[in-house]
Amino acid sequence: MLKFAMVGLLLATSVVAQQARLRLDVREDSKLGAFLTGADGKTLYIFTRDSLGTSNCYDACAENWPPVLASQLPTLPGGAQGRLTLIERKDKTRQVAYNGQPLYYWKRDRKAGDTLGQALNDVWYVAKVGRTAPTATSVEQSGNPSAASGPTAAQSAVKYPPGDSMWVTNAPKNRAAVLTVKAGSPTINDGFNYNGVTDGEKGFVVPQGWRVVINFRNMGDTFHTAIVVDAPKSGELKDQYPVTAAAFPGAGKRVLVHGQGTGEFDATLDFVANKPGVYLILCGRLNHALNGQYVRLVVDPNASVAEWKSFKN
Repeated sequence: MLKFAMVGLLLATSVVAQQARLRLDVREDSKLGAFLTGADGKTLYIFTRDSLGTSNCYDACAENWPPVLASQLPTLPGGAQGRLTLIERKDKTRQVAYNGQPLYYWKRDRKAGDTLGQALNDVWYVAKVGRTAPTATSVEQSGNPSAASGPTAAQSAVKYPPGDSMWVTNAPKNRAAVLTVKAGSPTINDGFNYNGVTDGEKGFVVPQGWRVVINFRNMGDTFHTAIVVDAPKSGELKDQYPVTAAAFPGAGKRVLVHGQGTGEFDATLDFVANKPGVYLILCGRLNHALNGQYVRLVVDPNASVAEWKSFKN
């Protein structure tokens, strides 16, 4: 009896081990083509700053882009070309690599089929079947980043304590406010943030009818924009926004700017907030807003000064 019990235990242990083995699959997408998926059908990505067989994603990077770890080598889905290997990370864990490219998940992909990490920072791409590293997409530059000054009257105004902060300067006599929007704090949400905030948790309130100047600065290592758009009534954001989507004239001009901010303002939006309502200041680039890069802008007819404040989602 003991012998049979031991055999049964070994068989059960083997079944559990097989069940725990990571399963990879292939997903077909009408826009992206065929790419690999991992646990629960989640999309797998490659990092173009990795070397073949070596991961360069650790610490905050690995928190945002969890590496695909496995103790056993998964099998490649039927019909998929290429080769899977296990590479060793610095902490001695083993990461799955496809054609030498280490594989990752993106933390904001919630369900099977989500591809919110595609083309982020121009270095993250879905792990396409039969390919190694894709060619980075070209970045369209527009506008004149050197045009950085706002209205002299508003910028040189004496600060008024109510509502003023590191992000807001009020000029009530001129019915104007200067707002500072900084993109790309590198450790927060992998750089997809404004003023260290994501998902509209904070933002600005401005009086209706005031002139609003947004000085935009990009401190990240990729391209970002700052465009004021109507907040979607459905709550669903689009994958990208052109400057023509701006809710006010002047709230979407000359805003696609380079990364690695120089410390000077990279672009200036200048408009009159003449329509009350809730708006978003967001990055119009592919998937940036969907990944949380937006703050709110509320145009309030009852406000007396502009303020930076928290909102309840």
